[in-house]
Amino acid sequence: MTLVPATPPVPPTSLVLAPRSARTSLARLDQDPRDAWPPPARKLFDYLADLYGEHDVLCTLAAAWIAHHHQRSPGTAKTYTQNFKLLEA
Repeated sequence: MTLVPATPPVPPTSLVLAPRSARTSLARLDQDPRDAWPPPARKLFDYLADLYGEHDVLCTLAAAWIAHHHQRSPGTAKTYTQNFKLLEA
């Protein structure tokens, strides 16, 4: 029996990332990532900013966490937001 080395699978062309240009990367530095947050994350940020002030790191971290989990479903983001408010109190 002869062992043949495995060849790595070739990813589909849709998964291959094109190289980014410096212009595209720099253009993203001018954008505030909070502008792309879904409504539950924005509402949580506003709620926490009223309590702690807009520059408190908790506001941004909690809302970013909700924004990240919002990719799963809007209901999950809403539930996580409500639970965070209960735990925060």
